[in-house]
Order: sequence, then structure tokens, then C-alpha cells
Amino acid sequence: MFVYGVMLFKGDGIDMDKEEAIKYIKSSADLGTVNAMFYYANLLYEAMYIYGSILLKGEHLPCDKKEASKYFKKSAKNGDTDSMFLYRKMLLKGDWIPLQKTKGNQYIEKSIEKGNDNSMYLYGKMLLKGDGVPINKKEAAQYFKKSALKGNEDAMFKLKKMLMIGDGIKKNEEFGKKFIKKSADFGKTKSMFLYGKILLNESNYVINKNEAAKYFKMAADDGNSASMYYYGKLLYKGDGVFMDKKEAAWYFKESADKGNDMSMFYYGKMLFNGDGIERDEKEAIKYFYSSADKGNSSSMC
Repeated sequence: MFVYGVMLFKGDGIDMDKEEAIKYIKSSADLGTVNAMFYYANLLYEAMYIYGSILLKGEHLPCDKKEASKYFKKSAKNGDTDSMFLYRKMLLKGDWIPLQKTKGNQYIEKSIEKGNDNSMYLYGKMLLKGDGVPINKKEAAQYFKKSALKGNEDAMFKLKKMLMIGDGIKKNEEFGKKFIKKSADFGKTKSMFLYGKILLNESNYVINKNEAAKYFKMAADDGNSASMYYYGKLLYKGDGVFMDKKEAAWYFKESADKGNDMSMFYYGKMLFNGDGIERDEKEAIKYFYSSADKGNSSSMC
């Protein structure tokens, strides 16, 4: 029932029917199917439309966080770690349910025991900031490491920062670099970008722009707008890669259209000067204005 509901919701192999799908998912949840409870609770919590972006009969599934909490709680009691994590967040914030920090921490502890990387990361943040628990940066680093080893990118980023500057733990730049590289090689987009920046900018390491370009490109092709900007710059200058202004413009445009203000400026400049691409002053000015609106001083001149 649940699987069929999800197939209907996604249009996976059958015609999409989100109104009908939600009925199957809710029925399955009410019968005690853990995955269905979590799925239905997420729909309620995130106010996802019954019909997605397509309006059918003008009916939606309204945001109902109170109802969502009931399903998260049921699912959490049945051992679902993601539900434990989200229910705990609602308890700690008092998000449409009574604020209960002690009970919330109990759920995060259970979730951690079951190996949930999000809960490990969240608990690490709590220890780092002293949010509901005493500050303990050394222990925070341990939880970030556990979470990072399970592939959590946010935890990798936090641990890398702590290692690189010695924040509460022994400074170990080389280990921080290796940790980020391992994560990048594992396919984590944010880590690809971070490792590219380390190779490009860290003064303690031999700069390897060719290697940096490789990681920036991987992250850029995975949709990371900052990496698109950095890779575009390397292509534009022929720095570590063969100069290719046409390709550089493509990456700048992709990044600009994702909201990167520096890419808006560079792409606008290339359009304005006809630098490697066809000149288009009218389009260039649009990008300059967009960049300026985001506070980029270069576009304000």
C-alpha cells in the first residue's frame, strides 16, 4: 500500500495522481507502517501539495505541523531514526507542540544509538554552542567525526574547520585536508568545493591549480554555484587548465542564474565586451544590475 502510494505520488512507472497517493500513504501510516508514517508526516510538516505544483480541483495538503508531530512520534517509537531526529527538533523548538528539551534530548540520544548521522551532527552542534548541554568542543568534534564518517557533509565541514584552526581540539591541518579530500573523493559536493579551495588558496600547501580545477569542475557539474564561479575563473585565465572563454562564460552563466553575484558580474563583463562570446550590452546590464542588487561593489561602478 505504501509503496504503491509513493509510486502514485512520484509518477514512478504509473500515471501520477497525488490526491490518490496521499490516501494510500495515510492509510498505510494509520496501519502502523513506519516508512509511511515518516513520509506522511513529512508531507504535512513541509506543506507539500497533494498535487505537487499541479493544481487539481484546487485542493492542497495544508501545512499541519501538529498533525505531523503525531506521525513523527509514532514512527519514532517504532524505531525510525529520521523521525526521531525530526520529532526531537520539534520538541526542542516547541514547534507547534509543547517545548520539552529533556524529552527532545532523549529522542536524539536514541537516534544516535541507532546510528543516525543527522542526530550525531546536531548533537555535535549542541555541544559546540552549549545549546541545552554544557559546551564541550572536544566531544563535539567526536560526534562530528562519527557523523562525517557516515557521509554527512555538514559534519565534515565543521570538523575540517575545527581541525584547521584548532578550535577546542588539537590543530591538525594535514589531517583536516586529508579528511576533506577523502570526503570529496567519496563524491560529496561541498567537500569537493572545499578541497578545491584548499589546493588553490591555503598558503601552507603547494598550490596545485590543475588539481583544484579538477575538484571545482566535479562540484560545478554537480550543481555547486560557487564551484562554477571558481572553475569559470580558471578557464577564463587559463590558470591550471587550458584557456576556454566560451566554456568559462557557460559556467559563469550557470552560476549567475543560481544567484552567484560574482558570476553575474563576470558574465555581464564578458557580454558587455564581447569577450569570448557574442557582445550583448542590453543583457550585460541586466546581469550587472542583478549583481549590484546583491551588494557586489564591482557592478556598481
